[in-house]
Amino acid sequence: MTSLIKLTPLEPYFFGGERTFHYAGVNETGNSYFIRSLDWPTQTTLFGTLRYLGNRKKGNGTGGFQRDDEAIGPDSFNLGVHGQSFGWIESISPLYLVNDSNEWLVPVPFDHRADELNYSPCGWSKNPTQVTDGSGTRYRVLPEGLNPKSGLAEGWLNLTSRVVEKTEPESSTAAQTEPLARSIVRFEHSSQRASAGPAPDPDDPDKLLRRRLLKELRKGLSFAFFAELDNRFTPEPSIAYLGQGRRGFAVKVIEEREATEALAASSTLVADAVLGAERDIPPGHVLGYALSDVYLDPARLAECCSFTITKTRPLRGFSTQYGEGSQSQRFRRGQQLLHLMSAGTVFLINNPQAFHKLLATERSAKIAGFNHVVVKEGPET
Repeated sequence: MTSLIKLTPLEPYFFGGERTFHYAGVNETGNSYFIRSLDWPTQTTLFGTLRYLGNRKKGNGTGGFQRDDEAIGPDSFNLGVHGQSFGWIESISPLYLVNDSNEWLVPVPFDHRADELNYSPCGWSKNPTQVTDGSGTRYRVLPEGLNPKSGLAEGWLNLTSRVVEKTEPESSTAAQTEPLARSIVRFEHSSQRASAGPAPDPDDPDKLLRRRLLKELRKGLSFAFFAELDNRFTPEPSIAYLGQGRRGFAVKVIEEREATEALAASSTLVADAVLGAERDIPPGHVLGYALSDVYLDPARLAECCSFTITKTRPLRGFSTQYGEGSQSQRFRRGQQLLHLMSAGTVFLINNPQAFHKLLATERSAKIAGFNHVVVKEGPET
């Protein structure tokens, strides 16, 4: 059964990255007086939210929600660990944004010329160039038309209008026309939750002033993802409390025919908008676009790609300690810090068979919506 889950923030939210104030079992280092929320939930956050919604034992007992192995599996998701089972959950899709007009947005491909408003992918060189990099010296087809001074593109691509919509830039306080998400600063002491009221006195010697930068999604937008579920899995529409500070999100669940039609429509839109007929793909190559974050062996990836336009993002897993009553004790940060290729990565693939074999080796990644790469073949040589 295919379901579409929409999460609409009811208030500013905070999805933690590497810099957090405190989590149980972690030795804090460095200054943590100012922390920033991620703009969007990670795939593991989405997967954990779905497991929470399907847990029939949440709220039972005096120590928080209990394990429901049959419905959601016994263990927390661990990227790179094979053989995990999650009960009636088969897999989820990457994260989308969707607005009130039912327009879908996906991470902008990194081959977009960053100074253009509408999606404008770069071209590719006609002849391979000898390049020496961390993988050795070899001939590669290189991108043409990207301006290094502009950096890689940021934001989300509206699949209907093909306009690249951006978030509020962190490096500037200048107003931006309807950003996808804007920043809101909250002040608090070390012994208090975030407050929207007046800032505490920073000269108070008995308390530590801290700042927390939350995010507020533009009105009319929701986070969305698809899930492949057993018919016995019944996530009821509700309010879910996500991220640090347990911020409220309205949950809407769309099932079966309507969800299947939405999935087919969004897939068609991605293929048309990102990998349309006008794409100029070098002969003998395949163009790939990462709809999600990607977890692959970089050395093996270099052997099957002529060029990759990417940037990395850190990800640290969390595990749930069932039976704990407080949020700070219930969730434990993992010890291993992974570095993934961000959604929006573009691959110019010269060995498609090896590339797809490499994707297949990380079967567990797709369960939580990682490693979704859509491809289009270029002309034969």
